[in-house]
Amino acid sequence: MKFNQICGGALVAVLSAAAGDRACAADTAKATVTVDGQTFTYTGGSCVKNGAGLVVNFGVPGPAREDYFGVSIEKVPGHFENAVVSFVKAGKRYSILNASGEATSSGASFAGLLMRGGTAQGSFTC
Repeated sequence: MKFNQICGGALVAVLSAAAGDRACAADTAKATVTVDGQTFTYTGGSCVKNGAGLVVNFGVPGPAREDYFGVSIEKVPGHFENAVVSFVKAGKRYSILNASGEATSSGASFAGLLMRGGTAQGSFTC
């Protein structure tokens, strides 16, 4: 079942079988992503723990190209693969397809290939 939840000003889609599985940490998340030697920083994000997974959002995705960062990890803690990390900085959109890394219940580090070519790496904490 899918739930939409406002958490710290960000709309997050939460996949969960029971509403009681959701826990929201609003406005406390921080993330960094490095692309081509340039580091982007995001603060004031939200983390939603849903069952075994973790969804992190900074801002609201959309056509306005405002700064945004989002990732959904299906199972934490431990190693993960095939995550999609999407982010926008200074109006430029990026996507890491098939990101892999290590996650805990309060953050993760990740790396992968950018859809436009090149690599990116980063981390976030809740």
